[in-house]
Amino acid sequence: MMERVKDFIYRFFIYASTAVMIAACGVATAAAIDIKYSLFQGGPVLPVMAPNITEEFPPLADVNAQPERVLQVLYPLDIPEPGDPAERERAMAEAMADATELPDGELYTVTAYCPCAECCGRWSAEHPSRQGTEYIQRTASGTVPAEGRTVGTDWSVLPAGTAIEIEGVGRRVVEDHGSYHGKVVDLFFGCHEDCITWGRRELIVKVVEE
Repeated sequence: MMERVKDFIYRFFIYASTAVMIAACGVATAAAIDIKYSLFQGGPVLPVMAPNITEEFPPLADVNAQPERVLQVLYPLDIPEPGDPAERERAMAEAMADATELPDGELYTVTAYCPCAECCGRWSAEHPSRQGTEYIQRTASGTVPAEGRTVGTDWSVLPAGTAIEIEGVGRRVVEDHGSYHGKVVDLFFGCHEDCITWGRRELIVKVVEE
């Protein structure tokens, strides 16, 4: 008799748990459908999905016609209240431009060199042919290279004298060139070990005004 009671209780809990799970799935499905409808059919966006949004999302058909409404809802912008139409249009254009602005500069390959003969060949003061002479090593533009200032480039891309900003490195000046072509910047270091440590990196480089 006790075995039958235990079996009945066990089955009751199994059936009850199954019913609760089915009900929970039904609620979740209904919520998902409501959210989809809210986002794409013009209904109110649920606060739990977007707590900063207190107005209705524009209908899907109006997204292309009113892109500024989409930006205002998703990203609260500092747009003047309705008043002067021209001023509001100008402020909206600036806000939309800021929201889609791409980073300045371009991607370059940044390598490294030093004044040693391995890097500079016969132009190096350390080259055997320069031993015992008063030779002073200079860059292709005639300056004495200095770590923290000098870089070499393809002068058809970045001419001599161009000031540039290198991502994570800082400002440098184009003073030298070599056998490289295209978007390459060659950083000058004081010793060869630093060049090996630097290796070859892909970084954003932009031209700056002096």
